[in-house]
Order: sequence, then C-alpha cells, then structure tokens
Amino acid sequence: ADTFLWVQEEPSNMGAWGFLRERIEPLLPKGRTLEYRGRKASSSPAVASHGVHERESEELIRSCFQ
Repeated sequence: ADTFLWVQEEPSNMGAWGFLRERIEPLLPKGRTLEYRGRKASSSPAVASHGVHERESEELIRSCFQ
C-alpha cells in the first residue's frame, strides 16, 4: 500500500489523531503517506441531528474504500 489511513469517527481535533500522527508517520516505509479520514474539526464531538450523523458516517466509510 502507498497510502495508509487513520480513520476515526470523532472530529480531527478530538480522538487520537492529533497525538498519534507524529508518532506513526516516522514508522511508515519511505514514500508512503498517512491520511486522516474523519469528521472536520469541531467544538462538539457529534452533530445535533441523527440524520446528519448517519449521512456523515456513511460518507466517512465510503471514503475509506475509494
């Protein structure tokens, strides 16, 4: 694989992404990249609408397999 994905349901400013990114990237083989897949940075860990949450979750999962 040329690209590795870090996938999390939480917004990018929450969860482990901010902590682990700088620790994982040096371990990747030369020429490989690490990309974030998840919600955009937000002051809230979840959206206020269940429907929006479902759509965002589906989009997130779909983006991982493209």
